[in-house]
Amino acid sequence: MNSDFDEIQGVIDQILLISMSEDNVPHCILSGSGHGWFWCPQTRQMKRVQRGTEIVYISDYGETKSLVMSSDSYLVVSKDDVIEVGYN
Repeated sequence: MNSDFDEIQGVIDQILLISMSEDNVPHCILSGSGHGWFWCPQTRQMKRVQRGTEIVYISDYGETKSLVMSSDSYLVVSKDDVIEVGYN
């Protein structure tokens, strides 16, 4: 009986390790409502983006900013503007 439990636990551990790979990133959105203006390093211009838009966190961009990707561009946003909504 105990060996069956150990075997099941081993399989569960393997599944958890696979699901926690680097490709598995949490879903995030821009906080607030309405539109916001954010710096786009690709075009070197400000870009108007609807708040509530789904984004992908890329990396830190200094102490108070994050580099994120929206559906069509990279944006530099305040870390306070990034809301993690989980793994959907």
